[in-house]
Amino acid sequence: MLELVRPKYFIPVHGEYRHLVLHARLARDTNVPEDNTFVLEDGQVMEFGRFDHSAGEIVARPGERMQAGQFSSTVWALAMWAMSCWRPQPP
Repeated sequence: MLELVRPKYFIPVHGEYRHLVLHARLARDTNVPEDNTFVLEDGQVMEFGRFDHSAGEIVARPGERMQAGQFSSTVWALAMWAMSCWRPQPP
């Protein structure tokens, strides 16, 4: 599936921590750059945006931690928007 989708960024989200690490390793083995592969811990936020060093390109970086109950509908709406923008890459 990773070879078909060829994601720019990869964040495994299912399983125990050891599964996340193995899944991230699989992504790196299928040519996802190590700098674009993230294993997050509970409560850790991933930020996507144009930061100072990115010269206008959208990049990803781990952000601050959120406490339980801070999750907002804005995050859900953003995730749904991102999924609606996804277009398969030609092989």
